[in-house]
Amino acid sequence: MKAKLSTLLMVMVLISMAFVPVTSAQPDEHSKVKYNVSKDKALEHAQAHMVDLVATNTQKVENWKEATISNDPLELYDINDKKLYYLFSVYNDTSMVGRIKVAANKTLGHSVKTFNFDPKPIEADRAKDKSIAIANKKYPKGDIKSTKMVVYSYHKIGSMTLITDKSTGDKHRIFVDAYTLDVISDKTPTKTESEVWSTYGQIPKEDVVKNVNKWYDSNNLTKTIKQEFDTRGIDISKPISTNNLKESICHIIRFNRT
Repeated sequence: MKAKLSTLLMVMVLISMAFVPVTSAQPDEHSKVKYNVSKDKALEHAQAHMVDLVATNTQKVENWKEATISNDPLELYDINDKKLYYLFSVYNDTSMVGRIKVAANKTLGHSVKTFNFDPKPIEADRAKDKSIAIANKKYPKGDIKSTKMVVYSYHKIGSMTLITDKSTGDKHRIFVDAYTLDVISDKTPTKTESEVWSTYGQIPKEDVVKNVNKWYDSNNLTKTIKQEFDTRGIDISKPISTNNLKESICHIIRFNRT
């Protein structure tokens, strides 16, 4: 039932995006650094999309009414060390009631990737500590290069410690799942699958321009929502009453349909 609800809500977001004119971006697919999205910009998108979500699904996301988004997201990386997502926590007073995952790069497509209404605890610090401890124990002569929270196996979250064995020069990755704290066996790249577990590695080059245009669709929607609330003197970074949400979002939808 929860899976169906999440799917429905994502469809609603995409429907809202359909009312926004498409921006014709022409990126250089070989230079993706300039398509990085800052934490502040990602937060702006998260706030606007949460407002849209709550206004159009008030009975479906009761706990998200008058909620706020933490400005200190968990930063998730691709296994190839490139920033991938910002995972924002949604709070109602002091209780966390959900999470919003936002793309950290425009080549990933629409900015807001998922809404999670039943969040499980993420043991980021414990996962990091464990991956470091295992790396040191398994490779006592190793040199740890980095430890970051990553998306591995395409959708799972965990800590990845990179370590180089000083005696052989071999590089190793230690994965620890952020939910279960289980040690995850690394997956060896093959000739046909060199980008194992890399989200960026799964994006076809011919889809880069299309994905960047999708991000600009999201950005246009964000600007429209923010401008509408700014005009009404409402700060979308703070809890907003349901009545203000309904009135403003209905005006935005009517404007973009005409």
